[in-house]
Order: sequence, then structure tokens, then C-alpha cells
Amino acid sequence: MTRYFWQWLILIISAGFSCIMLHGKSINNEINYYELSLELIRSIIWLFMMFYISYTRHNRQIYLWLLIGCGSLFIGNNMNILDELSTFEASYYQEVEDLLFTFGILCAWFGLYQLIQQQITKNQILNIAANTDPLTGLLNRRSFNQNVENSTDNNPSAYLILDIDHFKQINDTYGHAAGDYVLTKLAKHISKSLRKQDRVARWGGEEFLIELKHCDSHTAQLKAEQLRTLIERSDFHYSGQYLSITVSIGIATVANQHLNRDEIINLADKALYQAKNGGRNRVVLASDLNQNE
Repeated sequence: MTRYFWQWLILIISAGFSCIMLHGKSINNEINYYELSLELIRSIIWLFMMFYISYTRHNRQIYLWLLIGCGSLFIGNNMNILDELSTFEASYYQEVEDLLFTFGILCAWFGLYQLIQQQITKNQILNIAANTDPLTGLLNRRSFNQNVENSTDNNPSAYLILDIDHFKQINDTYGHAAGDYVLTKLAKHISKSLRKQDRVARWGGEEFLIELKHCDSHTAQLKAEQLRTLIERSDFHYSGQYLSITVSIGIATVANQHLNRDEIINLADKALYQAKNGGRNRVVLASDLNQNE
């Protein structure tokens, strides 16, 4: 079956119907050429739409509704043209014409409605895919950076960078599927431990960035310790193997308006580096680094 099979079939039916209706009838001597021109333009529009909607063939339901709608409107409009060219006294002619227009509009509207709903759903899926990490379902780095709210001294925010200890060893020993399992389960633990106003993103590899809203350094340290302990005590079982998972966390608090968010995160990253060098499975504040220096 060719791509435009149904469109050509509708054209043949319409042409045959026109020939039958005009057979034996004289042409109207008082043709309104203005009305006739408008009807011809409408027929061309519906004819174009009838062929153009073939691009929706991948969705049969939408394609069927649009095809029936445009086809009915095309045939109904051709009946209008016939009415301009000749006179049809039978009352059923006008009734059929009105029925085709009404039926065509309803079908075309329903098909268009379904098409719009499908596009809305696709856009939502694309938006989720563009803004979330496909493995963990958390925000990705791009989305996190696009939705930044500047914090002030009156409403400080804390940034935590969390890194899984010896993650490469997990991948090397048990395989990347085990590593994905750990990342996914860890993401769930982090999400459950946060408040509604807080945010978490997969920052890259085995690193997670957590933003704690309206949180000073002392509270941030307490929350980080609670999260570290929770993960250390959680059961990670993969293929019958128990995985011992610990994390290191670096913390930096927005306490200086001259520092932008990237600089604050950089401080948290330095604190994380210190936590790693200090033996892992610990929490380090960026402010403590300054005091040590």
C-alpha cells in the first residue's frame, strides 16, 4: 500500500461523485465567481492537509481521525462547489453537505486534540530527559546550574559534595552493574534524607552535590554526619554479595556575598579532597581548612 493510498482513494471517490451529480445537469448561468473562488481555495487547503497529515502515519489513531476529518471536509466542500456550478433541488443534498462538514470538523478536531496531547507528552519526556540523570533520576549538572537561587547572609545555604569511597574498586570487583546499583540506592537514601526545599544533583561519576537551603555551617555539618552514618549503616546487597559503602563529604557555606556559587562549590570540593586524604568516611568543613591554614 502506497503512502498516499487513502488520499488518492478519497480523490477518486470525490471525482466520481461529482461526475455522477453533474451528469445530465446544465451549468448555472448565474455563477457567483467570488463564492466559487473561495470554495476552490478551501478545497485546495483541505486537499493539502489531507496529504500533509501522512507524516502522522506512525500514530494510526491520530492519522485515522485526521484523515477522516480532512477527507469529509474536502468532499463536503466539493459539494458546495457543485452547488455553485449547478442547481440541486433535492433537500437531502444540503443535509448531506452539512453532515459532512459537521462530521469532518469533529473528527479533525479530535485528531488535532490527540496530536497536541501527544506532543505535550513528548515535550514533558524530553524535558525530564534533559534535566535529570538517567540512572538515578536526580537533577543533572546542567539542570542544577540553570536553577540557581542566590543566597544571602540572612538566608545562608550550604553546599555538600558527597563522594563514594573506593567506588572504582566496586566497579572493578563486582562490575559496572554493581556500581550502578550502588549509585541508584545511594541517590534514594540522599533524597529521602533531605527537606522539600533542598536539592540534590548527580554532579559527575560517583559525586553528588547537595544544596541545603537556609542552613548554617553547624546545621549542615550535623546533617552531613547523619547522612554519612546512614549510608555507612545501610545494607547494600548485590547478587548475594554484601557491599560495604561509605562516603566522604565536603561542606561549604554561603557566608560571604563576594563569593559566587561556583566559588562556594569549589571550596566544598577542596573540603572533600581533604576528607579523602584524611582517611575517607568523614565530613570536612571548608571553614576548618581556612583555620588550619
